Amino acid sequence: MRGRLGKAILTAALGIFLGGGILEQTSVPVAKAAQAPSVLDLRVESMGNGVSARCGFEGHDSGEYTLLLYLNRKNGDGSVAEQARKWIDPTGDGTGSAGTDAMEVENGIYRATLVMGRKDGGDLAVTSFRDSVWYKVTREGDRYIVTPWREPSGERPNQPGEDARENAQNPSADLWAGDSDTETFSECDHRPGHYTMNCRIVREADADNDALLAGECARCGAVLSYSYIPNSAYAAFLRETVQAVEDARDGETVMISTQRWVSFDRTVFDALERREQVAMNIRYRYMGKGYTVTIPAGAGPEEITDENGFCGFRYLDQIFGGEEILE
Repeated sequence: MRGRLGKAILTAALGIFLGGGILEQTSVPVAKAAQAPSVLDLRVESMGNGVSARCGFEGHDSGEYTLLLYLNRKNGDGSVAEQARKWIDPTGDGTGSAGTDAMEVENGIYRATLVMGRKDGGDLAVTSFRDSVWYKVTREGDRYIVTPWREPSGERPNQPGEDARENAQNPSADLWAGDSDTETFSECDHRPGHYTMNCRIVREADADNDALLAGECARCGAVLSYSYIPNSAYAAFLRETVQAVEDARDGETVMISTQRWVSFDRTVFDALERREQVAMNIRYRYMGKGYTVTIPAGAGPEEITDENGFCGFRYLDQIFGGEEILE
């Protein structure tokens, strides 16, 4: 029945789309894509009694692109730990500067990282990562001293404003042209087939963001690429939901709120079946509108899920009588 219902809804939606839009027009205007913003500066600096990641930018005047700025600390094992983050809002003329909140941090090695994304059909796709050089941060009394830092073991730090992934495409840039009479960095060949890459998770997945994976040269540790682990955010969302059900008291209603996801898999319904005295209220968004639906205590997975163990929130709406949230 649900298969026929889904096909009917899809057919109706296509009919509305084709009948109300394309078929009535002889030509369709094509919107010109916005140009990606430019990063003018990317650095770590002392701000008052704390440390901040900062950047300058231009061409960031629309909501099509997003800029997310991080202050990251380098751990002893080479991993990176987030210290602060800041979403950078567009400006009227597209130009400006922004920074994370000034944080009181430990002495160590830090850098600024900017993640640029682009909204595509409501989804956010990452288009590039940019790293500053590493900075050595030392606290002296009530202030911080921030100075550029070079990896003594041979790692070539990225230069200000340089996209880490460009290094893999530009082998001539692998040997940093520093002051040869003061420091020497060993050359590392990053051409395809000339190096071994290790992959390391630099940010674990949460319910909103996929896990971030860095591809690093096994010899010098240079970051040659960044990528996301597909569907890891959805898996985290499911785990967190199951944990909330397991932690609930009998007679309690678990509250789940998401701006991104519109379905559960069988693990969630199995958890509800084990905790048959627990109900669940879901607040979610679909096609730009907010909705809420409550799964009553005692609802079994066989009544809800499809043959693959999944169930969309809109189908839950039909079963349990959800409603739109008027904003």
